[in-house]
Amino acid sequence: MKFADGNSTINERLMLEEEIVKEFTIENTGDLDAEINIEWLDLINTYMLGSLTYTLEQSEEKITGYEEILSKTEVPVSNTEYSYTLIPDLQIPVGKTYYYRLRIKLNDLEVEQNEDINAILSTKFNATPVSSDKKYTLEIDLGGGMIGEEYEIPKMHLKEGETYSTLIPTKLGEEFIGWIVSGYGSSLVENKLTIGKSNTKLIAKWKYSPSNKTLNQLGLTFKNSIPNFRNLATTDEGIFAMEDDYGISYYFRGTVTNKYVKFANFYWRILRINGNGSLRVVYDGTSAHPNGEASLDRVAIQNVVYNSKINDAKYVGYMYGPAGDAYSTSIEEAQSNIEDSTIKIALDKWYEDNILANNFQNNISDSLFCNDRSKEIESHLGYGSSNTYYGGRGRYRGTWSGQPTLKCPQKNDAFTVSDIKNGNGSLKYPVGIITKDEDLVAGTGSSKNQKYFLYKGYKYWTMTPDSYYSSKPQIMPANSWDSYISSSSLYVHIVPVINLNIEFIETLIGTGTMEDPFREKGIEP
Repeated sequence: MKFADGNSTINERLMLEEEIVKEFTIENTGDLDAEINIEWLDLINTYMLGSLTYTLEQSEEKITGYEEILSKTEVPVSNTEYSYTLIPDLQIPVGKTYYYRLRIKLNDLEVEQNEDINAILSTKFNATPVSSDKKYTLEIDLGGGMIGEEYEIPKMHLKEGETYSTLIPTKLGEEFIGWIVSGYGSSLVENKLTIGKSNTKLIAKWKYSPSNKTLNQLGLTFKNSIPNFRNLATTDEGIFAMEDDYGISYYFRGTVTNKYVKFANFYWRILRINGNGSLRVVYDGTSAHPNGEASLDRVAIQNVVYNSKINDAKYVGYMYGPAGDAYSTSIEEAQSNIEDSTIKIALDKWYEDNILANNFQNNISDSLFCNDRSKEIESHLGYGSSNTYYGGRGRYRGTWSGQPTLKCPQKNDAFTVSDIKNGNGSLKYPVGIITKDEDLVAGTGSSKNQKYFLYKGYKYWTMTPDSYYSSKPQIMPANSWDSYISSSSLYVHIVPVINLNIEFIETLIGTGTMEDPFREKGIEP
């Protein structure tokens, strides 16, 4: 293999639409026909994916007769030295000499290509014999993400045609959108990679998640760590991340003071940023209240039972079935979402009087509320008069593990208005109440917390059932000494939760403090 310029390397920086041509010859001076691969060695290409492409032309004459034997192909992107098959299986008969022109071009992608301004292409070339026993290196670049608990995956060595099943990586603040495959003849179908005749790279491709965009929009930052949820959060602990049903959710914890919102003539606290980018806020009164203040103004509806009826496990539901006083005869029937609970009726009325009546509904997102009726103990029936422990009980008390979740275990319990992809589509209005899991991540700990931002001085309902026991539906309250309360208890309050949509969030001003809450332009703090 001989190069016209006497140089077996390339070190170039290209301008848009510029093309470089590398000419070389391959001569078979042996006494057997040869089959070879041409390889890039120690390739570094820091241009954007798709910016650099190459074609390869071949001729039996030095000046004329060139034909394209490899059509437009992307140059693999790599920040570290990487070996890659440029073209495999070239047949070079005894005594033959072939002439080649490798054309490399920097394409105008019609998108911002600022990354290409200082990018480099560096490589050298080699010709190697084809071997049926040859193994090729598979390298996986997670791009700062992780698979399971691993940030690095060891290199693998596979023969042509062997396969590797990929897993989905995760990365806080960003959304995985697929793999980029670099390797001649290597292909990825669904989650199965088939190795071609080349060293191959799988490169994880990411984009900012909607929740990350909202976090940046509000000028907030999060901590990349996991708190101990058994502990009361009595200090300014900050913002943390956890998965929810939409992606990565950023939740507020402790005595944070930059989470006030003024909307619909009320003050609210940011509970969390949902994975879909909407802002989940919890009612906090007609005026701004500091952390630790006990005030009935911080609850919207006083002294309302969760459900006025108690003689069936179905009454742990935000909605339930069958309608009326008929006993449920299966868990599917008990959780059929036909009839409204007492608390849902009260919340819907509050929404009509305060949101619809004042035309604020267009700023609210149809993001789910979870009434988790999954069973803690599989043998429990979950209907009729059968004693049943529910999933939230195991996460909060039971064998207290302090491991809350922001995912709704059952789609049927994920209450939405019209979204049937992520939820059940059973709500009349996009309003609900918090879950016990949200109370836990906010910092209530295993007992009453008088410091964190959800403390209001009074018991208020969550949407999380504890159990149906001794003919009584038991519901977990927020910020209470009690781990559960009978659903018919009158001395518990309602604190509405809504989700503000992304379009509205983009219009907000303010810094989120009590004196300067997030709000629309023209609205006084």
